[in-house]
Amino acid sequence: GQNMLWLGGILATIALVAIALSVIAGRSSRPAPPNVLGFSFLTRDAGTEAQPAVSPNGRYLVYTQSEPGSLRLILKDLETEAVVDISAGEGFSGPASWSDDGRSLVYLYTHRDGRCALHIASVSALTVSNRETVHDCPANSYGRAIFNHEGTKLVYAEASAAGPPYSIFEIDLPSGQIRRLPQPELHLRGNSQFDLHPTRDQILISSPDAERQLAIYALDLATDELRFLFRLDEFACCAVWSEDGQRVVMIGAHPAPALISFDLAARDRQVLAHHAPRQRRQPPGHSSNRAQDPRRGADRRNPELCLCRWRCEPGH
Repeated sequence: GQNMLWLGGILATIALVAIALSVIAGRSSRPAPPNVLGFSFLTRDAGTEAQPAVSPNGRYLVYTQSEPGSLRLILKDLETEAVVDISAGEGFSGPASWSDDGRSLVYLYTHRDGRCALHIASVSALTVSNRETVHDCPANSYGRAIFNHEGTKLVYAEASAAGPPYSIFEIDLPSGQIRRLPQPELHLRGNSQFDLHPTRDQILISSPDAERQLAIYALDLATDELRFLFRLDEFACCAVWSEDGQRVVMIGAHPAPALISFDLAARDRQVLAHHAPRQRRQPPGHSSNRAQDPRRGADRRNPELCLCRWRCEPGH
C-alpha cells in the first residue's frame, strides 16, 4: 500500500510539472504586444474632432469637426498639414469612409430637418468633386457607411424614422438593390458598429446582447455566414480588426481608457497602449462608430477633444 501511495505521489508530481510546463509554453508562444514608442497629435483645433479615417496610402485624414449646431467634414494632408473643409451644403456632413483605391469617399449628410442621405464623392489630393446621392435614409437615422473592397457595394447602418435600434444593410451600387444583412438580434441601439476586414469582404460587428454585454461577430459578405466570436464582461467600445485581420482592437473602459487587443476567441487579452497624457475624458474616436444625431453638435463639457496617432515599433 505504501508503494502504491509513493507511486501515486510521483505520478501526481509529474502531472503537475507537465501542466506547469504547458502553461509556460503557452504563454511564451503568445505574440508580444507592440512596443508603443509614443504618440503625436493630428489635430489641435478649437472644436471637437472625431470619427477619423486615414486614406489607404496613409497620407490623408478625413474627420468630423463639431461645435454646437455644426458638423463639418475636414480633409487633411498629413505631410503638408494643409486642411480643407469638404462639407456639402448647409446641413451636417460626416462621418466618412474611404474606398480601397483612395479615390472615393462615402459620407453621411444630414439636413437641418433630420432627413439624411449617403453621398459618394471623388477625391484627388485635397480636391473633392462629383458628389452623388446614392441612398436616402429615414429621418432620425444617422448610421455610417463603408465600401466593400471592390468598391461596388456599401455596407451601412440604418434605423427607422422612430430611431434606434439600428440594422445593417448592403446596397449594390451598379443596380441600386438593397438588402438587410444577416446580423445579431437587435438589443438597445442595435447594430451600428462594424468594421471591414483588411483583406476579405468580412465585417466585424459589435452588438449588445440581451444581458447588455458586448458580443463580437464576424459576417462574411460573400456567403452570409454570421459567426459568433466572443462576448465581453468588461466595458469596451468600437471594435475594429487589427491590421493583419487576426485580432480585434478596442478602446477599454472609461475613465482610464486604453487600447486593448484580443485574439478571435478573447483568450489572449493585451493592452497595447494606455490613454494619452492630458487625456480629459473619452479618448479620441471613442464613439467614432456609434450612430448619433449630428445636429447635437459638440459636447460643451469637452470642447478640446482632438485626434492623435500612436507610433508602434516596426512590424506592428
